[in-house]
Amino acid sequence: MNKHLPTHLTQEELLSEDQASEIMDRTAKVLDESVVPFIVTAQQVMESAFLEWRGEGKYIYTPDGKGFFDCVGAGGVFGLGFAHPEVVDAVVRQAQRGGLATRAGFLPGQAELAEKLKSVAPDHLEYVYFGNSGTEAVEAAIKLARVSTGKKKLIGTHLGYHGMSIATISLSGIGMWRDGIGPYLDSTVLVEHGNLADLEEAIDDDTAAVVLEPVQWASGCKVVSQEYFQGVRELCDRHGAMLILDEVQTGLGRTGKRFALEHWGVKPDILCTGKILSGGMVPVSAVLYTAEAHKGERMRPLFNNSSFGGNPLACAAGITTLNLLKDRYFERAEKLGDLMGEAFQELVQEFGYFLAGFHGLGLMRCLEFQSPLFGAVFAEWMRRDESILVAAMGHVPQFVRISPPFICEDEDIEALKQSCRKVLRTMAGYTPQELFEDFSSKLQRVQRAMAEKAERAEEQEGAMA
Repeated sequence: MNKHLPTHLTQEELLSEDQASEIMDRTAKVLDESVVPFIVTAQQVMESAFLEWRGEGKYIYTPDGKGFFDCVGAGGVFGLGFAHPEVVDAVVRQAQRGGLATRAGFLPGQAELAEKLKSVAPDHLEYVYFGNSGTEAVEAAIKLARVSTGKKKLIGTHLGYHGMSIATISLSGIGMWRDGIGPYLDSTVLVEHGNLADLEEAIDDDTAAVVLEPVQWASGCKVVSQEYFQGVRELCDRHGAMLILDEVQTGLGRTGKRFALEHWGVKPDILCTGKILSGGMVPVSAVLYTAEAHKGERMRPLFNNSSFGGNPLACAAGITTLNLLKDRYFERAEKLGDLMGEAFQELVQEFGYFLAGFHGLGLMRCLEFQSPLFGAVFAEWMRRDESILVAAMGHVPQFVRISPPFICEDEDIEALKQSCRKVLRTMAGYTPQELFEDFSSKLQRVQRAMAEKAERAEEQEGAMA
């Protein structure tokens, strides 16, 4: 055996309960001390912590073999599920030839991936840039818009989400990520998503770009009117601004269309994609853009640049993913999305006491609860009682995000509906006050644990001083 392997890869896929517990304790200890202390403490106190050991198909497994049906998918990454055998095969073959690239020569994988992306995107988007993450893609798009228009002003939306850099957070309107990191990027303005009058008031002849998600997944998946994007396009044209559509989460089948823009028939100047493009294996993002957007970089080779963007491993994963999507999974995603919409409609009609409605398109859905408490409890009990991973949004927990992979069978959507029904019926056996007291007591334990951790850190700092 290779003596340099990571420790966890030297161990069996299925371990005893004691072995799994030992690994969990060791992992949590290091993460708590050095990486994500708040998350570790909170999940342990809330009794929601588990160890991701391996993934296969629709499921993520713990070391002792407990499986969770993944309907979170890291914000939509796992359209093809975990470790799709054809994507794994492509990545392994490429790894055996070489993983990354010197960037001194041409890469056939980049050329093929660019061609395949253009074949599924609107045909007016002629150029492609490859990055590693959605943040990088939106950053590249901002730069293209500014340099090609010669303007600086950028318009984003309240409750939008475009990434975790200063520039992308400046265009995102979610306080839990924005607060405390200013000053933000100069000449950025936020407007209400879906409110054309708000945008009309903000946009002017100094605007380089309007940056929008077709559906704001981080904020409840609410779908804007058919007229909205046509109006946005007209305003951008009137003021000489570019329209950047951030389809990192919505693109490549997630909403039931190849790109969500097809629901509105809108033509962006710049289109960002990623997540699903990775095949759940190798991070990759891409920016597709027009000849007009390309003008600013014509005489600036490597204007947008990345050491790892478009590397051979990422291209192998992306090409195989697009082949699979075109072969069968675009069609499956559309059908499954229709089934999911019907299932959620039934749940809303049956459990109106808890559910205010549902939103989204395709397999990009949110259940909206009547209160944040109900959403938070539902998400936790889906994991605890049904072994299904869904996500109550931290800043708006009344919205619970549910995003199964495209590889599901029709029966999986029916089973998901039945699991939702069982949890809602269990919740109905408690009064709102009982639910509140139970959840509140857990939150108070989290707060106490964090306060104790902060006190210990201050004591240690004092002793060192």
